Amino acid sequence: RRVREDGEMVREDWENKEKYMRYVDLLKVDSKEAEVLTGTKEIEKSVIMLHEFGSDLVILTHSNGVILYDGKKIYRSNFGSWKIEGRTGRGDTCVSSFIVGLKRGYSLQKALDFSADITTKKMNYPGPYAG
Repeated sequence: RRVREDGEMVREDWENKEKYMRYVDLLKVDSKEAEVLTGTKEIEKSVIMLHEFGSDLVILTHSNGVILYDGKKIYRSNFGSWKIEGRTGRGDTCVSSFIVGLKRGYSLQKALDFSADITTKKMNYPGPYAG
């Protein structure tokens, strides 16, 4: 993302992503960012493409939930009901809670489910996750 001089935020492709993505252990994008980076609206296809650029794990949030690709399998977990005013911070909450799940020794699916649950709770109010 980039903010133009007029204050509008725009999404742009990441120049040299193929060169630098191999240094990324965990890439988190939303569906719109993934579309800009890959040129496709198909979220399953985009996480595979992003992984092929070199990232070890790719997490993608979309309106209904979150998906993860590890190079072998696509994992999915749905969000519960949420409010639009709670959407800000969704990505930060999603990726940080996923990492917490991994640190707790959860499988990829369980860590993703944990992340979706925490993210759903966060999206029910504005501001950062408060536990």
